[in-house]
Amino acid sequence: MKNYNILKSVFVFILSVFLFSCERERNSDGNLDQFRLTATFDSGESITFKQFNPDESDAGLLICNCVFYDDQMVIAFGADHYRDPSKSNGFDAGFSVDGVTTQRAFEFREENASATNTSTYVERIAPGLDGFKIYDNKENYRRSINGSGFCIREELPVDFQSIDVTRYSSENGGTIEGSFSINVYHEQAACATYEKERITGVFKLKRINIR
Repeated sequence: MKNYNILKSVFVFILSVFLFSCERERNSDGNLDQFRLTATFDSGESITFKQFNPDESDAGLLICNCVFYDDQMVIAFGADHYRDPSKSNGFDAGFSVDGVTTQRAFEFREENASATNTSTYVERIAPGLDGFKIYDNKENYRRSINGSGFCIREELPVDFQSIDVTRYSSENGGTIEGSFSINVYHEQAACATYEKERITGVFKLKRINIR
């Protein structure tokens, strides 16, 4: 669950970073609404998340951000009702990529051993502390009941996570731009094949350097 914890901490941190960033950019001559991320989900729904002037939705504020821990880039986006145990909607999604020091394409499948290349989607489906469906890129299995009534499973490949950084800056507050396609999987409680969610999108964000 390390990748979920990294992305969760980043998303929770977004609110404080957002306030800091708004103050920092208040006197900017640029158009802050250009800094945004648009994601398209398997359902066909597309949602735009603004980095500085987030919109309200029925699932809460639509927020996104881009944080760097040295050369590890973490981009997170979501609707903040997911943090409220009294709600039954909202979500947190994002990806973490190691070794981002220039503009280029990055591609990987499963989460790596150090949990620095990860993709995660956390969907709130019910109130309460456990009212989540968690998707990640750790593993993917086909599961079924055999003739003896036992649940058997067959390992399947995890599809590629593709992040293309087309504009790069190492400066705190510099612009990071590109596109992404992530494939994440949810282990269902019953003996069933893992549920898959594909999220694609584009982003143009100001980076926040944590260290």
